[in-house]
Amino acid sequence: IPTADLKLVDMTTTVTLPPETIVIKPSGIIKQDKALPVLTEIEVILGNDVHLESSGISTFVKGHLLVKDYPDTETLATGRLNLTQGSYDLKGQKLRIDNSAFIFTNSAISNPNLNIRATKAIQHSPTTQTLTEKQTLTVGLLVAGTAENPHILLFSDPAGWSQPDILSLILLGQPASMASGANLQ
Repeated sequence: IPTADLKLVDMTTTVTLPPETIVIKPSGIIKQDKALPVLTEIEVILGNDVHLESSGISTFVKGHLLVKDYPDTETLATGRLNLTQGSYDLKGQKLRIDNSAFIFTNSAISNPNLNIRATKAIQHSPTTQTLTEKQTLTVGLLVAGTAENPHILLFSDPAGWSQPDILSLILLGQPASMASGANLQ
């Protein structure tokens, strides 16, 4: 697929075909047959111009997947989709996505392993002992685990900021210790 614009929405219901096929012959005789089992294996190769939007993520995706769909099982995938030139919207704050991927290891296509790094650069003046002069502070989050069970770690560069301060820096642009009560809530 050299180019595509994919917009995924959360789908909580699925549609399935009936377990058997019903054929009504011209004579009016009804014949029921079991459905023909279909086994599908498709290799999907994404080119340089495939854009994905889903759950706050807007990114270009490149890579390949081997997708297997067999009767009476979940659709499985093996491969890697790299996320490039992307952003993540966290409560109205845009974070840059870089060096990130969805990794499939013969796992459900709806539950890839996550390796996502989203960052935000902030110009911060020294008001605490952590910074000695006005400098650019990089804050962000690392997302690992799976889509169904993500693990999120907040980080800063330079290091040394507390988790509440990092979250406040991402959302408000200032450490939690400096945020007003209304903003902090």
